[in-house]
Amino acid sequence: MRGLFAFPLRVGSIVLGTLELHRATAGELRRPQLSFALRSAEEMGSALLELWAAQEIPALGRPAAVVHQAAGMVMVQLDVSIEDAMARLRASAYAEGVSLVDLADDVVRRRRRFTKEQR
Repeated sequence: MRGLFAFPLRVGSIVLGTLELHRATAGELRRPQLSFALRSAEEMGSALLELWAAQEIPALGRPAAVVHQAAGMVMVQLDVSIEDAMARLRASAYAEGVSLVDLADDVVRRRRRFTKEQR
């Protein structure tokens, strides 16, 4: 092995892991190779998040991932910043006496939806 490249597996700001690529030759990746690797890492991150949501792979890292995914969904539902969406999730979990992860799981599984009227 002469080349090692590592790319984050992420969806938005959620980092799920790392994609490591190896090759027999040294040197930098050319632009098309780099673009392909970055697209592949992005697609793998999305696929992992979908599998976690379907509980088809072990739940390693799932709590953080589901909270971030739920925050993204709340952000869209309320048309607010990600920071405001996360604050809304935390406040709702506290007010309802449930864990943030449980509330986030309900949002991701579409058992719970936030609306502007609920503000």
